[in-house]
Amino acid sequence: MFTHRFRFLANAAGSHAITPTNILGACGVIGQVTNTSVAAFASSFRIRAVRVWGFAASASLVRLIWAGAANSPDIVRSDSATNVNRSPFCGGPPPRQSLASFWQVAGNGTLFSVVCPVNSIVDIVLDAILGDTLTATSIATATDVVGTLYYLALDGPAANVLRPVGLPTTS
Repeated sequence: MFTHRFRFLANAAGSHAITPTNILGACGVIGQVTNTSVAAFASSFRIRAVRVWGFAASASLVRLIWAGAANSPDIVRSDSATNVNRSPFCGGPPPRQSLASFWQVAGNGTLFSVVCPVNSIVDIVLDAILGDTLTATSIATATDVVGTLYYLALDGPAANVLRPVGLPTTS
């Protein structure tokens, strides 16, 4: 098990849905089949915190929408800045009874969504358990090399907007 803070930079504005499989890909993968798929290192994880900073060059809004679990409503955190003197910020640990407050394995359901302008920073702090089977989570990619290590975008290789800062990546 390891605990780590990953940092991502938004290369486009918009709303970005984050799934458990996206997060496993962001924790690290290895090229499995050239230009086809990668395999995730981690098999499960628990989110400790997510933080979003907007870009302060103009008026902007950041929003973090936690998906509710079992008939619970979604929980929205947001902040806005109307000038360039202060960057908008929101974040913290997953709220109780949100889907993200529980341990997760690969899946396509949305845990949370991030709404942010271009050049925003998104941090995610999590505990992850390294996979202990030969059937690692496989993630489809378009440009990978067998045996090469990558860290995928937080919103997945298909969207590829929330890209890791300072780590090798692919789409």
